Amino acid sequence: MEYSTAYFVAVPKNRNVTVWDTDIEAERQLEVKKFRLTELLDEFKKKIKRVLRMVLGAFWKKIVTEPSLQAEFEQRLKNVNNYKDSL
Repeated sequence: MEYSTAYFVAVPKNRNVTVWDTDIEAERQLEVKKFRLTELLDEFKKKIKRVLRMVLGAFWKKIVTEPSLQAEFEQRLKNVNNYKDSL
């Protein structure tokens, strides 16, 4: 099983940070990466399109494989269109 978490914390240059996680199996030290804010924003810009495609793909797959979710999604779209038409 994989857990993905990101924490963004401003840390003074002369400080080091360690992060630990505990689950039912053990306690372990997690990887910590340091970035300047400009580096972080540049990396985010590079990856955002790929991440959005993955998330939207997973969302769409769930919608089309579960009829109850598909019906709810279609109803919400109708509600948005009805609201838009009422303006």
